[in-house]
Amino acid sequence: MNRGFASLGTLTLFQQFAILIAIVMLGFAIYGGISISTLRELQVNGPVYRQIVKGKDLIADILPPPEYIIESYLVCMQIEQAEGRDEVAALVDRLRSLKKDYDDRHAYWEKEDLTAAMRVALLEKAHGQAGRFYELAFEDFVPAIQRNDRATAKKAFAAMAEAYRVHRIHIDQTVQLANQFNQETEASAASTIQSAYLTLAAIFLLSLAGAVAYVILMTSNLHKQLGGEIYELVAIAQNIAAGNVLAGSGGDGKGSSGTGPVRGPSA
Repeated sequence: MNRGFASLGTLTLFQQFAILIAIVMLGFAIYGGISISTLRELQVNGPVYRQIVKGKDLIADILPPPEYIIESYLVCMQIEQAEGRDEVAALVDRLRSLKKDYDDRHAYWEKEDLTAAMRVALLEKAHGQAGRFYELAFEDFVPAIQRNDRATAKKAFAAMAEAYRVHRIHIDQTVQLANQFNQETEASAASTIQSAYLTLAAIFLLSLAGAVAYVILMTSNLHKQLGGEIYELVAIAQNIAAGNVLAGSGGDGKGSSGTGPVRGPSA
């Protein structure tokens, strides 16, 4: 270990600073590589993002969404075909629960930052038809079923079916708008990430170039100020301390008269 440290003294200033910069840049490069790898893992359309989307798509394919009243429509069909009072009562309770879920999700989306087109399609047009559907269901359809007035119930259900049909049209429109918005958002995010990668690479290269240039300039200036390399100056100082004045002054060890080096007085 000591020999390793001692060997550094034989290197030029530039070589020593170059090693230092190389070590720093290596650490910075490793850090940058890990950071970029992590960003790629978590970026839009990256592996983690695709797994999350896959899970959400699976749930969406299995469970009916509260904001789309298809399940309420199906429950009303079951109510119309139900025979016993207990069965009707259970289905009506289910319908009330679905309406509460719908109201909760509608209140949620009212607070969200949707585009103007999506707000009109979902929160105005689709919601208006959903409100009409539930109003007909609880004010006309269910009471008619409970008093066994099949004619009135059938008429009310026909009006509910029409409200559901129009509601579905606006839901489909909302889905198209949401898909378009998602595609634009993903494209924008991908562009931003790509720009970030290029910016990071440019910063790294500029930092490396600046560091190398600074080391060259600093080494050159220091070399001029010292008049030589540090190990050369150390050798001169040692020769002077030993009394070898000519060798200490950078000569060849011979005096101007050729009589050899001048020795200092002995102790």
